[in-house]
Amino acid sequence: MFDFFSKRRQKKALKDADEKALFIRRYKAFREVLKSNNEVLMTMGDMQEKANGAFVFDRAYVESSYQAVSDGIRRIIDNLNVLGDEKYKDLNIPYQRTDKAIRKKLSAKMAIPKTEYVLPLNKVGKESIAAAGGKFAYLGELASVLGLPVPSGFVVTTYAYQSFVQHNQIQDILSQKTRMLDIRNYDELRAASQEMGQLVKNAQIPADLEQAILDAYGDLCHEAGEEELKVSVRSSEVHEDIMASFAGQYETALNVPPGDLLAQYKSVLASQFTPRALFYYREKEFRIGEMAMAVGVLAMIPARASGIIYSRDPGNPEGDSVLVNAIWGLGSYAVGGMVPTSNYRVSGENVEKITDAETGRQEVMLSVRPESGTKEVPVPKECLSEACLANEQISQLATYARKVEAHFEQPQDLEWAMDQDGQLYFLQYRPCL
Repeated sequence: MFDFFSKRRQKKALKDADEKALFIRRYKAFREVLKSNNEVLMTMGDMQEKANGAFVFDRAYVESSYQAVSDGIRRIIDNLNVLGDEKYKDLNIPYQRTDKAIRKKLSAKMAIPKTEYVLPLNKVGKESIAAAGGKFAYLGELASVLGLPVPSGFVVTTYAYQSFVQHNQIQDILSQKTRMLDIRNYDELRAASQEMGQLVKNAQIPADLEQAILDAYGDLCHEAGEEELKVSVRSSEVHEDIMASFAGQYETALNVPPGDLLAQYKSVLASQFTPRALFYYREKEFRIGEMAMAVGVLAMIPARASGIIYSRDPGNPEGDSVLVNAIWGLGSYAVGGMVPTSNYRVSGENVEKITDAETGRQEVMLSVRPESGTKEVPVPKECLSEACLANEQISQLATYARKVEAHFEQPQDLEWAMDQDGQLYFLQYRPCL
């Protein structure tokens, strides 16, 4: 009898010890899930803050940050399986697939392809990033592949940029000037920035490149049936997704007359050399392949209304709502948050129903000047009492946005404009962060 109870006590003690060990193991796993989740969120938050354009960062930052996120997610999956008796092992499949795709992107090397100096916008697509830069390669994709309304235009390629830089020996001059630059001295940094920008503005455009730009502009005028078509001139940087981000720092010129086109091309290139960018140059030196910039030229849309559209609500990306923001006038005031926007929510599988509308009280707007450039003017009185967009136009924008989302297989935000005749156009595309 004594042996019987003794054995039962031993078995119970062993069982209790096993249960205690399992409890400790799962408790540690639970704490590790919380810890790893916080670390991943903090790293992603830091990356998103860097991506807003307030900081300069390089490949090393991107690679180390992604490694931290990847390791953290791996730990979360491993510890979830400890908590759930391997119920979450299937999470390894999408994790490995996503990890492989991201690492492939990070390992991409940049080389400037030999192309024409100028390419028509309808001849470029997402495969043309190395030549046309990300902004205009994807805008070309919207027009040439998806058939969406985009202003007529052309891209002055990265190969043209290389020719311009080499013709003026900017690479050697920049390397020499930044080698001894004290980037901790802001006054010195600002002076160097102004000097480099002025150097580019004063530089000579090679004769064959100048002729290619003017010929492309002539073709654009012929297509539009106008002799002196006003245009917008915008940067289209290649390195945004490859080496570093300088989002929002580059110059955009609106309502440019033909006599200013070449000067504005150089001004956009000169906007590379800001104090923030010089931090990067100082550490990495200037390499054309990494800093190559294309410049896009679009027929100017003197917008009656404009704004931004999100194919999914950023606050609820799993929902079925499209958000449309609209203002009177040019879209710079919407992008920069200069005026209150009118906001529309379109819901349903086929985005057929406007479920929410909020009209902003906008008193001023940005408009084109007759000769060139832009000016701030009061919103016309007749516009104060009406919506920027009709319901049909809101639904049309939502339908377009979902078409773009389906093509690129991820949520998008797009800048749009509506001309004086009510024709809608897309001016820029980017994936939602």
